[in-house]
Amino acid sequence: MPCSNCRFNLTECVVPTGPRQPRLAGEGLSFKHYSPDLSQGTDSYLSFQLLRNAVESPDLPPDCIQVQAPSATRDCGSSVLDTASPIDSHSVHSNYPSTQSSDDQAHIGSDFQPLAGAIDIDQAQSTHESTGTPLVLTGDCWDRVEIDHNAVHDAVSLGSEGCFDIPVEPIMRRFISHYFLYVHPLLPMLDEGDFWDLQSDSNPANFRNNCPDILLLQAMLFAACQFVSEEEVKALGFRGLRQAKACFYKRAKMQTDHILMAQAALLLTYWSSSLNSSEKQPNSIWLGRAINHAKALGADKCADVPKGVGHASSQQRLHDNRLRRIWWCCIIRDRIISLCVRRHLQISRDHLDNHATTTISYDTLSGENDRSHVYDVDTKSSLITLMLTLTDLCLCLSDILTVVHPAKDFTVSDARDSTRRILQIYECKKGLENWCAKAVAASSIMAITEQDGHQVDMPKSSVLMFANMIWIYYHSARVTLCNFELLLGMTTHSLVSYENTQLQVATIERVRIGLWDAATHITNRLEQLLDLGLARYLPSSAVSCTALPLALHILDAKLSPGGVPRESTDEQSRRLKRQNQLNILVSAMLEYQPRYEGVDWVTRAIRQQILFLSLFMNLGATCTLSIIDTTCYLTVPADTLVEPTIPGHELMNFPTFSFLINHDTTGKQLLFDLGCRKDFWNLPDPIAKTIDKRVPGIKVDNNLADILREGGLDLSKIDAAIVSHHHYDHLGDPSTFPETMDLIVGPGFSQHFLPGYPANPNSPVHESAFKNREVREIDFDQHLHVAGYQAMDYFGDGSLFLLNTPGHAIGHLSSLVRTTSDTFVFLGGDICHFGGAFRPTKKTQMPRELTRDEVGLPSSAPEVASCQQYLSCHPNPAEASSTPYYRPCSHADSWYVDPSEAHKSVSTLMSLDAIDKVLVLIAHDPSIVGVLPMFPAATLNGWYQLGWKRLLRWRFLDQLPIDGQPRPYLVDGTYVDGRRVKTLGGTKI
Repeated sequence: MPCSNCRFNLTECVVPTGPRQPRLAGEGLSFKHYSPDLSQGTDSYLSFQLLRNAVESPDLPPDCIQVQAPSATRDCGSSVLDTASPIDSHSVHSNYPSTQSSDDQAHIGSDFQPLAGAIDIDQAQSTHESTGTPLVLTGDCWDRVEIDHNAVHDAVSLGSEGCFDIPVEPIMRRFISHYFLYVHPLLPMLDEGDFWDLQSDSNPANFRNNCPDILLLQAMLFAACQFVSEEEVKALGFRGLRQAKACFYKRAKMQTDHILMAQAALLLTYWSSSLNSSEKQPNSIWLGRAINHAKALGADKCADVPKGVGHASSQQRLHDNRLRRIWWCCIIRDRIISLCVRRHLQISRDHLDNHATTTISYDTLSGENDRSHVYDVDTKSSLITLMLTLTDLCLCLSDILTVVHPAKDFTVSDARDSTRRILQIYECKKGLENWCAKAVAASSIMAITEQDGHQVDMPKSSVLMFANMIWIYYHSARVTLCNFELLLGMTTHSLVSYENTQLQVATIERVRIGLWDAATHITNRLEQLLDLGLARYLPSSAVSCTALPLALHILDAKLSPGGVPRESTDEQSRRLKRQNQLNILVSAMLEYQPRYEGVDWVTRAIRQQILFLSLFMNLGATCTLSIIDTTCYLTVPADTLVEPTIPGHELMNFPTFSFLINHDTTGKQLLFDLGCRKDFWNLPDPIAKTIDKRVPGIKVDNNLADILREGGLDLSKIDAAIVSHHHYDHLGDPSTFPETMDLIVGPGFSQHFLPGYPANPNSPVHESAFKNREVREIDFDQHLHVAGYQAMDYFGDGSLFLLNTPGHAIGHLSSLVRTTSDTFVFLGGDICHFGGAFRPTKKTQMPRELTRDEVGLPSSAPEVASCQQYLSCHPNPAEASSTPYYRPCSHADSWYVDPSEAHKSVSTLMSLDAIDKVLVLIAHDPSIVGVLPMFPAATLNGWYQLGWKRLLRWRFLDQLPIDGQPRPYLVDGTYVDGRRVKTLGGTKI
């Protein structure tokens, strides 16, 4: 889950699974009503649908919004996501206008011409399919700025990237006007009047060639792009606003001059990477560059000298003015980014204190009042007042963000300092209150807009929008303090136990009230802006400020009981109000969605929250689990599976287990793995030869299908078999099962192994295994993570998760089965091959002594066994009690296709195994024999109460050599039809 960036999961580990493979011709997938959605769907689609359905599903009960990936083959939609739906779509804000208000249009200069009729949009068709390469456009949509190639470094390369291409009139002027309308007021890094003065030539064609710097201009186009209309960017050949932003962003990334680079970098801090981008924290990176360039200019030491004081020349004053603008814009972006995405400050409070004379005043900004082409003088004056109010808020935020996001990450060990931190929170709250009182007293605009809702003397639309955005920042700071106060309380145990105390209850209640009050104020301000059609002009930071209130309202709706009989009038009113607020927040997100990549991050995080909430709310959704001895017994060389080799453990004993999963709600039955076919010598010739060459001991007594029939199971009732991977001892012989049993396989299976041997010479089974059988491949594109792995909720109720555990084989799958309301069994397949590959660890350390039963010793052995005899063979004696014996084999003849990925999967397994209520079972664990009851004798659901995890945890030690002597082998050669035909040494009999 997302957390306080870097502390709260700054980076994301995405396991590459390769592109989704096409299905075989004529083999379209059909999905039964109880099956999971395995079709391909984009996260953007799900993100959009999550929000859309929150305002467009009036017929659903309050806890049953369904969001599903698009699939033309689905017979009946299975639930991918549940959240709260509106009670009555007619009683909430579900269709806000998104057009520019007439007030706002009135502020645009008379020289601003409408786009209509200027360009034939049909002439501007793009051949560009990727936002990462220059566009190749036709029509009169772009002009090229003529430059001196000798004066510009690497001009040819820049030109090839389209860096000297700018839109034609009037689109160019519309972009620039939108920049000064919606970006410049709260980030006045350059003088608007100076900019327009450079374009004073009456000839419109000269507008393009008189710009101060072409790459800075590209950055301005990037920043303004999100505020122009969809039609205008499509006229330039882009598919949409996001693609246009990405193009201008790429063109603006190269610069050398300190001032121009600082200005361009400040604008590029508005860039947010997409979900699939490898670019991490680009806004913070660009901010760091802007700050470094500003410091190189001495902007952080440039004092604000009032007019009439000192003897500086007008040119020097203009230069100093520019530096102060840049420095304070760096401060503003630093505070806003830290507040919105939870990152450490890059300009510390100490640095500001050491350069206290570097201030910004009304005089610094007022020179452009009567030279604006987009606002009149009164509006400009009001906007400057708001800008100065924002700088005061940023100074207040300096203290708050230093406490909440300290340079040293907050940990439980810091709890001893909790008294000081509690006092800091109090001081921060007082600081915010003082800022609020000062802002209201000093600014009539802030005073008028302090209260939610429409007021009599409401200012003009742009002034209103920016004033509301400042108030949203203020209430977001309140939310941040509430969150930190809760975090502090949860991690503090030095003062009081944070359980069952009056102090705890009072603190939580106070934080709850404050959190909801702040979220409500944010929502009410967004409602006003939506009503006026101004929400579309909010900056990208509005997405983050909307995120927590949205998550809070969705969770509140999800947790609220639906259809409560005899609901009181007050409760009904509260519920209707919260539902109305939820729809407002959803509408805001839908307004942001075409413009800002951050919407995808937010909605994905919220969807994950809801999925996890569904997991824990559906406590009755469980599966009955049985383990099956497939009667496949192997003796395998250790050096093909693990490393390093331990003397005396050169051969490993492998029984082979499959599992029967019965979904308790629907009664549907699944198998996890199919064992090995009895006549393994009749496998495809390449596979049979590999077994003969690389597996010295193998014996298979029965086919799995026969074992299940003998146990009383009707094979026609089995809906599907989850195949962990394609190896012969897991894929078995599907042809022995009814064709109605589907095969669930991991990513890449279809491409590599269908349609079977000999049509596909690499396939491990014959074509008959797949004939007339549905093979469903999982692509893990829903961005759900469970237990540290990419996951899919198979039944949609948290009872069975399929997990992506790559490394051993192509598309390797594991499963997590809920056996009771709070216990799980992890079915690992071949994620690893020995208990000593993931035990012991620092979290699961080997004790000094174990009981006879815990090691699996015979009854004649002493009651207590010393672990020292098992540690003597450990490859790492210094850390033997806290380090696994083995890691996945990385040799050329390893059975692992990607040992490094396997190591990651096993590392995650170590953490999972340390959880008391998760039982880890791997397919070839000899420890299982004699401890767990086999099908059909009993199920595994009572494993926790019966203490089976304790009995299994250290039994792998019995397989290790004692004094270099190997343990008895499970099978002493190769058996065909029950007859031994070859010894372990390879001698034929």
